[in-house]
Amino acid sequence: MEDQELFQSKFENNVNILSSTDKRRKLQALSDIQTELQKHHEQEVLKSLIQSQYPSILACLNDKAEACRDLAVVVIEDIVDKFVEFPPEPKDVLGRSDELVQTVGGHNATGSRPQKEEAKTAQDSLNEKDVTFSCEFTNQIVHIVRQKLVGDNSVENSEEVRLHLLHLLHRLTLKLPSSLLSLIFPHMIIILSSTLPDAYPDIKLESANLTSAIASRNPRDFYTCGECLIAPLLGNVAHRHSKVRVATVTALGDAVQYGNNKTINDVIGPLAERLFDQHPGVRTQVLEVATRWCLKLQDRYSYFVKVIPLILTCLCDELPSIQVTAYENWQQIGDQYYEENKSDTRLKDKMDFLRQELKHYPEGVPRPNLGCRVLVQREMSKFLPALKNELYHWLPQVRIKSAQLLCSLSQHEEHNIVQHIPKLLSIMYQACNDEESSVRDNVERAAEMIGYFVPPSVYCPLILPVLNDLCTVGHITVLAAILKGGSLEGSDARGGKYCPVFGATSDLSE
Repeated sequence: MEDQELFQSKFENNVNILSSTDKRRKLQALSDIQTELQKHHEQEVLKSLIQSQYPSILACLNDKAEACRDLAVVVIEDIVDKFVEFPPEPKDVLGRSDELVQTVGGHNATGSRPQKEEAKTAQDSLNEKDVTFSCEFTNQIVHIVRQKLVGDNSVENSEEVRLHLLHLLHRLTLKLPSSLLSLIFPHMIIILSSTLPDAYPDIKLESANLTSAIASRNPRDFYTCGECLIAPLLGNVAHRHSKVRVATVTALGDAVQYGNNKTINDVIGPLAERLFDQHPGVRTQVLEVATRWCLKLQDRYSYFVKVIPLILTCLCDELPSIQVTAYENWQQIGDQYYEENKSDTRLKDKMDFLRQELKHYPEGVPRPNLGCRVLVQREMSKFLPALKNELYHWLPQVRIKSAQLLCSLSQHEEHNIVQHIPKLLSIMYQACNDEESSVRDNVERAAEMIGYFVPPSVYCPLILPVLNDLCTVGHITVLAAILKGGSLEGSDARGGKYCPVFGATSDLSE
């Protein structure tokens, strides 16, 4: 009993010192309070003292000395970890409409009882005073953090303190149940709108991480008011620090997935530019975001035409590890698409045909699964206009990536590419005259892919008349590459009248 009284007296004395004007004494008092918080004895007494004395600790966040403000944030973080507690919510709290299903379906209703009983037991273990303290403490922290991070008059000058305040807010939100997070959500959006454009890179990083956290934890509220964060996030996507770019790409992925998915129209262009990023971590994160959208985004079928090129471009990344990850992710997307549509009568006949094995196929090239091929064939006509523009882009790296994408699209199209041959040939003629050898090599490879899947009776009537009127290196190169990929059996059987062409171009194809 005497030890408790001594401990209480010492703690209250430290709290009283916090109102002193002596910086050194205040720092020592905060350090002593932090030490007591990190110990494991006298927890109930300490909890009672914190609940009654916390306003004095919060007041240190407005101290003139930066060191005091910084240490006060650390102390408050420890208080959040130890004494801010809320009863857990049932797992279906975000979807209250599920309760109607549970009421109607006897099996589901029975299955939900253990969850509700467990939540009730946890709630009973917390007394009303603890919950009241946690709510009041949370509200005051959010109010103070908003005052210090938003606005010109009361903004925190210290970069380190601003960063620690964001860490504190992040830690606090992870403890909040969804219902209480909804109450402070407007404040969170306002705070992030101010901290995302902050000049300090670590603050940008933490702001992006916090954006991802609140978006995934409370998608209903984020859908309502999170769209305003897209613009400040896009302002950081090309930041000079790679860790900021990685976190920003992740946050943009979460903002689109859990918010208004129409914002993908604003986001897709900047994300595509990150595929040219020199840091492989950034390119990998773009791949992961695009994969997640293709698998989980609401109304994702409407956005396949925008997202699929990101993944197909990663199949040709300069790093083999990214290529492997992209291939595995792409196969997963194709499998899911097939499972979702295998009963669709409109696709059944097409899928039965595409399921057939091909005798004449490029050696050493894995054939994409059925779902992947159907997805590309579904969107190919929409890819071509953009692909044409990118193949004529003034930046060499853009043209190279576009040529690689053309090669991948040709492989996925297989026999279906016949309907796009006229448009593709005109694009490829010009691209094969490109000054960049990588562009020419990839376009040749795409033309070779066409030769594997298209018979001479289709492409010769389109190519030969053009050669009579205008014969450039690009025209000859495309024809030679197509013949290189063609089957000799197909040439003899269906293209007999074009045999002189095969003889004349045999040296070129070799």
